[in-house]
Amino acid sequence: MRLKVFGITTFVAPSVSKRGQVRAIVAERSQAAAARAMKVPLHHFRNYGSETGNREELDVALAEPGQVFWTK
Repeated sequence: MRLKVFGITTFVAPSVSKRGQVRAIVAERSQAAAARAMKVPLHHFRNYGSETGNREELDVALAEPGQVFWTK
């Protein structure tokens, strides 16, 4: 199974000190694996997350599969 890059806009960001809306991306094999990596419930991910086609997000996430990247 190939890696896919998933993204979600959420308010959960363990590595961001200030609360607020963030964008998270990760390269994983499935939605379930992406949700686990991002530490969000799978039902939340399925409602608000998706596979991304954004070239910059693809390049960043595929450079370090499994690493979650957060932006404010």
